[in-house]
Amino acid sequence: MPRDPLAPACVAVGGLTLDSVISATGEVHYRQCGGNAYYAAVGMRLWAQRVGIVSRVGSDYPTECLNALGAAGIDTSGIQKLDRPHALAAGYQYDARGHRRLVDPSDHARLNEQAFFRGEWDERSAVLRVSEDIRQHFDPQPADLPPSFRSARGFHIANMGHRAQLAYLSLLQGKVLSLDAGDPDLAPAEQRSLFGAADLFLPSEIQARAIVGGSDENLPRAMIPLTRLGPSVVAVKAGRHGSWVHDSKAGRTWHIPAVASVSVQDPTGAGDAYCGGFLAAFVAGNDALESGLRATVSASFVIEAFDVRHGLGISSADAEARLAELRPRVSEATPDGSRRS
Repeated sequence: MPRDPLAPACVAVGGLTLDSVISATGEVHYRQCGGNAYYAAVGMRLWAQRVGIVSRVGSDYPTECLNALGAAGIDTSGIQKLDRPHALAAGYQYDARGHRRLVDPSDHARLNEQAFFRGEWDERSAVLRVSEDIRQHFDPQPADLPPSFRSARGFHIANMGHRAQLAYLSLLQGKVLSLDAGDPDLAPAEQRSLFGAADLFLPSEIQARAIVGGSDENLPRAMIPLTRLGPSVVAVKAGRHGSWVHDSKAGRTWHIPAVASVSVQDPTGAGDAYCGGFLAAFVAGNDALESGLRATVSASFVIEAFDVRHGLGISSADAEARLAELRPRVSEATPDGSRRS
């Protein structure tokens, strides 16, 4: 079947949330537009002319959040509106190093009370866990995929429940599929069922270490077992330390630093924007290294301001300039984990 020229080239599948954020300086931002599918679509938009999004929202999800996507040219026909209040909400507090912890996002006053936290930070406890009841209603299902989206070249399957992720990975075999790590409590057999169906696996550093076990500081070496699970390309996101990209077919691993010129305001969604940028670049014919570079640029724009909609206003010229700044700073990792320019 010939591809519909008006269909998206790549699609983000995942959740739309309302994010409440406490910055490292104690600044409070309540119920911002957000969600892994939203950030992934923003990351894609810099490198793909046509982008789609598949998700579910409650009846009270802010229309301005959805309108901003459409105004930026992102196809929102895959967003289903439910006849129930929106229940996907998250609260995050960050320290100066970009570490985060979960906070209660129930109301603005409660956020202000939590802004004075000065205790120890534990990144492992910052993984958002969503109840099965909310997953049942707000994880998008294969039936939500518009027929026109089926001719897209690539799909990013964002963090959702195991069943929803597996359903999309099974349905879309033959497409270029990228996957973010899902439920941190999955059994090994369930993890393997996901990873084996993906072409690109794009976890965070914490998620990658949890999967391979141990706390090996040599991330390049720790990535090899991940490719043995199925994906040909693995990119591990390490926050302010950039990312590591491994191409198993080429047998090469690179370190891509974070963009140096960015003043970080809100790290929320950086990893999801990275995933979207990586898939869009890869689908366009770029290799793993170039896709990682473009993914890093996508992430760099969403962290420089509060509210994901900032990333919808970035021009291709701005993105290309940042890409040129980043490219000379890449280093390649040798088998023992050391770097070379």
